[in-house]
Amino acid sequence: MKNEIIKKFTCILLLTIIIFSQALAEDQDGKTTIFSTAEKHSLSSNLIFMELTNIPKTIELLNKDSHFSSIADSLFAYKKKTLEFKNSTGIDLLNNESLKKAGFDINRAAYMSVYYKHNRKSENTFYLPVLSPKIAALNFVKLIKRLNKDNPEADLNPAVNTYKNFKVYQIQPDIFYTFIDGYFILTASGDSIKAVIDLHSEDSKLSLSEDPYYIDFKNKKETDNSEILTIFLKPGSSGPENQANITKKDQPENIQKNSDGKSGDITDYPENPGKKENSLPVNYITVCLKGTTDNITVLITTSTNKENEDAKQFADMIITGLAGKHIKDEQITGYHFLSFDFFKLNNYCKDHHQNTGICRLYNAILKSINLDNFLREKDTMPCPQSFVNIILRKSDTPGEMDHFLVFIPMNECEIFDDLLENITDNLEIKYPGDLSGKERIDDVNSFWFITDDNNKINILEYNKDLYIGNNIDFIKKSLKSDNFDLSGTKDSFYKEMDEKTFLFSNSKFDEESFLKALLIMMAFKENPELSPIISRIYNISLTGKKNDFDYNLILQLNFIDDKKK
Repeated sequence: MKNEIIKKFTCILLLTIIIFSQALAEDQDGKTTIFSTAEKHSLSSNLIFMELTNIPKTIELLNKDSHFSSIADSLFAYKKKTLEFKNSTGIDLLNNESLKKAGFDINRAAYMSVYYKHNRKSENTFYLPVLSPKIAALNFVKLIKRLNKDNPEADLNPAVNTYKNFKVYQIQPDIFYTFIDGYFILTASGDSIKAVIDLHSEDSKLSLSEDPYYIDFKNKKETDNSEILTIFLKPGSSGPENQANITKKDQPENIQKNSDGKSGDITDYPENPGKKENSLPVNYITVCLKGTTDNITVLITTSTNKENEDAKQFADMIITGLAGKHIKDEQITGYHFLSFDFFKLNNYCKDHHQNTGICRLYNAILKSINLDNFLREKDTMPCPQSFVNIILRKSDTPGEMDHFLVFIPMNECEIFDDLLENITDNLEIKYPGDLSGKERIDDVNSFWFITDDNNKINILEYNKDLYIGNNIDFIKKSLKSDNFDLSGTKDSFYKEMDEKTFLFSNSKFDEESFLKALLIMMAFKENPELSPIISRIYNISLTGKKNDFDYNLILQLNFIDDKKK
């Protein structure tokens, strides 16, 4: 996804990752929480923990000629990869019966944990549900041999060892696996497989199921039948440290079978690392992917550390609740709302936080809207200290840019008059002669200028509020509009907005939408396969909500149902 629009969504969203369950544990508040075998046998120090929640549902969506499968194939080329895998192994990853025949239990979730070693290379551990460990062990050896059919001289017979009464199998230097509670557990090093088995002891406090952040996430998590994938990310974590890998080459006496055919013992390892106190601004991030045949939803949650000074400052910048001008118009195609104390944010980023994620995003947005058109280099941004509203409606002329209105409350800005004068003076210099001028709109003084793409924009002040728009009729209507009020509205357009909202963006597209045409052209330039998918989108929404020190972002894509066209 390299086109600019998707880049911006990725920036706003750029945050990643999570989980699911099946056995009992209790949190500090005494609430009953259900944990799966994978959660209980994954280190809390792992950086990422992922769960494929509903395998049959995922396979169903990937097999359908739907928007979900189209996007997945465009991004990951999964159809080609699964076909190649099928041709090599005989296993069709997109067929329930084929997976059952191979020994997988598709009615349980599959998992993967990820950590980074000191050399920054990642190592993955897979937790795959199987119907019979014995059959799965034989099938896995067959699968490895099929995948290596072009290398007939390779020794692909597993060495069998025992560690804490669990059989551990090794093939070559970097394939280790064992079975625990009906899960086939596969990883690339001996220290990782040992860590998994160590967590089987009941007194272990190092597992993900004992992690307070993970428990917090589990207790807040809501699931439904449309959930496909969840990911849990704990910044700053790492997996087993300073532990030597077991290999046939390095330690043959401990990895090969004994002469009597019985299993040997795996070499001991240093103790697993304990938990470290978190001093980072972010406790954890989760991503939940949901999909149906006509929409895709991504829910991203960030839990921040309320003891961290940066997290406190960020929480203090966000202002929640509905506010601003609300124009009730059937032609409205987009409404975008962002509520921050921009004065605090601006000072925060000017201070010593230029490289933080929020400041990089903030500066990128300022650059994208070409703010230096309005402000001189010496001007500061003293206000607004609340929200910005941007409202769009379809142009009367097909193919013409949508009408837009930017509404910024300035009534609390002490130097607003000076700021407005500086803005108009700066614009007059940048757009001299016939490219700028003054006119009255409903007895209100306004300044206008014509952009490089021949778009006329007016800027004016009314009741200490700033209005910027490209259509005089639309500006006139906005001057007479009411403050934001959702009472009595039947439009699902605003259904996600409430008193916890600090961010809301909703765009409706039809076949003649200027913005949609622009999106399609940009997508075609960067990735032609995405263009037909974007052409089927009729609604994109992004909602941001704040709950104490937790932040939720909900991105939803709704698609045209081809059958209803």
